[in-house]
Amino acid sequence: FMVVPAGGGGTLLGGYIVKRLNLRCRGIIRFCMMCALVSLLAIFIFLVHCPNVPMAGVTAPYQSGLMGKHQLDQYKHLYDKPSKSLLRNSSSTELNLTVSCNAACNCAREVYNPVCGADGVMYYSPCHAGCTSINHTEPSTGKQVYSGCGCVVGNVSWGEEGSALTGKCSSSCHHMPVFLSLFFVTICFTFLSSIPAVTATLR
Repeated sequence: FMVVPAGGGGTLLGGYIVKRLNLRCRGIIRFCMMCALVSLLAIFIFLVHCPNVPMAGVTAPYQSGLMGKHQLDQYKHLYDKPSKSLLRNSSSTELNLTVSCNAACNCAREVYNPVCGADGVMYYSPCHAGCTSINHTEPSTGKQVYSGCGCVVGNVSWGEEGSALTGKCSSSCHHMPVFLSLFFVTICFTFLSSIPAVTATLR
């Protein structure tokens, strides 16, 4: 929804500018250099990033109040080198998802049904969050609210400890509109010089 309009619009706009201003070969080359310079400067938008939503057992540990010291040491590497957790094999991933608060639930790792806990942490499934029952369904969104979640700690969203909402947690990062706007400009200026460059080459 962004690359095609920006690329196509930039290509057509570049040809229109050359025709409208009746640019000669030297003017076209200067125009292409200006577009390339803008695109080069705009590439720094990729330094803008949003942190990932914490997911218990994958990118963040389960709450410390529910685990012993041995389990906390197991998750210590997630803070130091979180990227290495993605390189682990499937058996270690299963160990990361299974802790004391959900060990008796016999959760299946093949069933991925993320829920957002009241503590702002995302869980692999209601089972991995230790939820025991469905409290109610929100009329506005149709999402189910689980209660009795033994792995969820806190009183953040729904005023009830141990609750979780169906679906992924929403990100609190507000950089996305700025990133998308600048990304649109970057693509537009990248393609803006395509037709003028071909025109200058043929001349």
